Amino acid sequence: MNRYFKFLDVGGSAYKTLFLLFFLCSCASNQVLDITKSANYKIGDYKVYINSPKGYCINGLSHVGKKNYLQFVLTDCVDESSYFDLKRRPISSIISVNILYKPELKYFNGTSDLVETAGGKKIIENLMRGKGLKVKNSYIKADVLFLSLQEMSPNIELNTGKNFWKAFKVKEDILMILTTYGFSQKTSNLTASKDLERKLKAMINSISIVKSDPNKSS
Repeated sequence: MNRYFKFLDVGGSAYKTLFLLFFLCSCASNQVLDITKSANYKIGDYKVYINSPKGYCINGLSHVGKKNYLQFVLTDCVDESSYFDLKRRPISSIISVNILYKPELKYFNGTSDLVETAGGKKIIENLMRGKGLKVKNSYIKADVLFLSLQEMSPNIELNTGKNFWKAFKVKEDILMILTTYGFSQKTSNLTASKDLERKLKAMINSISIVKSDPNKSS
């Protein structure tokens, strides 16, 4: 709909289905997950450092890294000592992180400037509506755009709840798109929605992006 937001399709339903199905299948297997609490990656001219929020780990098997694109998934930590004591679903929520290197973003002074230049939050809301999503709430805080979303049709394969949260953050040439999914099937469950919002903010704060120094060896 708008050329400024043509890259917001990343992390859409196709990526969500492929990666979350793979992850949930790995949770249900007899193998312990390949997990880690922290990681660092390179994308474009930047280094990305992740220090997972308390209780969360990165699933190494979900990592996809290209020159200008990075994706990974976090969930509750499940290690060898706790795996065999699980009595319920091993994870309570899923955090999907997509990071894109887009040199044209340098012309915008952060997230708020990008949103206003494109015509405001209504533009993004219309884009989401076109994907079969309802925007329940949206706001910008600390130059991060937060969206509380609801899927209009259930996802039977994943069994995640219809309510979820997305966040968009622009920093120099980098766009971060983070999504938190839960498993509550009640669309009126305000506590579950607030919990997903809290986890989303914790994840944003756990990511540091620093431009590489060409004068230093990697």
